[in-house]
Amino acid sequence: MNAARCVAVAVFRESIRDKVFYNLVLFALLLVGASILIGQLTAGQDVKIIKDLGLAATSIFGVFIAIFVGISLVAKEVERRSIYPLLAKPVRRPEFIVGKYLGLLLTLLVNTLVMTIALYVILFFLARGVPDPIQRAWDAPALDPALLKAFALIYLNLAVITAVAHEITYKGTVSSVEVGKFMKLQVSVVDAKSKKTTVMDFEAVDTTVFYRGTVRVKFADVMIQKGEAITVIVDHDVDETLAQTIRLAAKKK
Repeated sequence: MNAARCVAVAVFRESIRDKVFYNLVLFALLLVGASILIGQLTAGQDVKIIKDLGLAATSIFGVFIAIFVGISLVAKEVERRSIYPLLAKPVRRPEFIVGKYLGLLLTLLVNTLVMTIALYVILFFLARGVPDPIQRAWDAPALDPALLKAFALIYLNLAVITAVAHEITYKGTVSSVEVGKFMKLQVSVVDAKSKKTTVMDFEAVDTTVFYRGTVRVKFADVMIQKGEAITVIVDHDVDETLAQTIRLAAKKK
């Protein structure tokens, strides 16, 4: 796992350099500006609204990081040539994928922690100017520990989004099949919006996961036929033509 750890550290450094600090500054400015404005417009509800705003902003900005950083990270590493020293090391594909995922999780964790601290700091200063009798009448204290549970759930949700952000699914029909040491597929993919058909090339190898209906099938037994419906899932951060998962309709009895 040393290779995966090296990949994770490299991904974290690249993510911080590109996106996260800008996101944190925007988040802090949003909360500070909103707290001042809401404090003037609301009658005793400013703390509750700031809590809701802080949780919503954490979730929204976290999704942006999970999706956009996850999608653009490898392309920028190639452009800056920072990925080449990493690829020169003996890193296997599973280690690269796991390391990239862990690096993005670390980026999201730091981002979520800073947002949590920023929200608690703002709530602390807002509560200082409120008399104790009014604070006791609130449904929950300003520095409510339950907020930590909400932030933890947001982080878990972002972890799931990060796991699937790099996958692309193509649906179409098989135009041609060539089987050897690996399988070459041409698939006619129909764009859902324009309805235009594009023929795309994919490769399936022994690590590709095949399903017929709900049943997992071995590479040697899959027997893909020309003209049948197919769903191909690829990881664009690894290889846009290498099928990670292929789903086919169950064979009729």
